[in-house]
Amino acid sequence: MSDLAAPAEPEAPLPRLMSIAEAAAYFNRTPRTMNRWVARGVLPVVRVGQGKFVLADHVQMLITEQIAQHALGFSRSA
Repeated sequence: MSDLAAPAEPEAPLPRLMSIAEAAAYFNRTPRTMNRWVARGVLPVVRVGQGKFVLADHVQMLITEQIAQHALGFSRSA
């Protein structure tokens, strides 16, 4: 028997979280606007303790969606 432990499995990287304030700065909007988007379901949140965060991937998807809609001449009505 060996005293060496088996190598640990590599952990999957955690998703990048952005605070509401960071997301607001990214979109050049106020945190209040971001909270409205959250309330309307435009931007989902992750709650950690008492904090609210958005996934950076969701922010990127929203931007990509908006660019595509703009290019096609559509506007989102939510």
